[in-house]
Amino acid sequence: MRDKDAGLDRTPRVNAGDRGGRVVRSASWRRAIAVAYVGMASVAGARADAQVRVRPRTLAFWAAAGASIAVAASLDERVRTATLDRRSGLATTFADAGNTMGTGRNIIAGLGVAYLAARLTRHPHAADATLRVAAGYALSNAIVGVLKPVVGRHRPDSTNDAWRFRPFSADGAHHSFPSSHAVHAFSLATGIAIASRRPAVTALGYTAATVVAWSRVYDDQHWASDVATSAVIGIATSASTIDWLDRRFPRDSAQSRVPRR
Repeated sequence: MRDKDAGLDRTPRVNAGDRGGRVVRSASWRRAIAVAYVGMASVAGARADAQVRVRPRTLAFWAAAGASIAVAASLDERVRTATLDRRSGLATTFADAGNTMGTGRNIIAGLGVAYLAARLTRHPHAADATLRVAAGYALSNAIVGVLKPVVGRHRPDSTNDAWRFRPFSADGAHHSFPSSHAVHAFSLATGIAIASRRPAVTALGYTAATVVAWSRVYDDQHWASDVATSAVIGIATSASTIDWLDRRFPRDSAQSRVPRR
């Protein structure tokens, strides 16, 4: 398959049968790894007695978010051109991994695995934290579902005009803003960060989320400002949701209702 506007052929030089088998096996392995990553990261970060607050209520947070989005928007077309001119096999491999990690069904499966593992191994704190992370993810995903058709921004894969809009469009070509993958990834990374004081786990989550966001620009599916805004949506929604749940349903009181064995 030849990339649009890039003139680069990413199809391996193998016969059709071999290529089809390799693509299926590669996709299956990437999906399995993504599910395992979400599950392990959720369990590793789920410590109810060691939380870190991520509260996007400060002026500094929104000032930084606004500045980042503004800079990205001013560079949308230049970033797209530079990305298309610098493709490589290694970068494509990372982009494929990022797309797999940010796919909703893989994240849902990973959260499900994490919750079941916590229950089966009798770790109620981890199970409760996983449910809170899932709640933040679900709300952020709902916001994406509303914004995409309402905003109606044209995807970059057929134009280098970053300011083409068709509000209230049902056409997927006009669903560039925001990026579902990036919102999913940053929502999950924020939830894991809130449930853990472990710097390595937090760094891993946000690094993976950044790779997911970059992959959407690399694959010419979103503008840089799409993924920058999506990161803010994911962080703010997940943090606010979990903060509300923590105030409405304190973890200590929730755990006190778990029968002792």
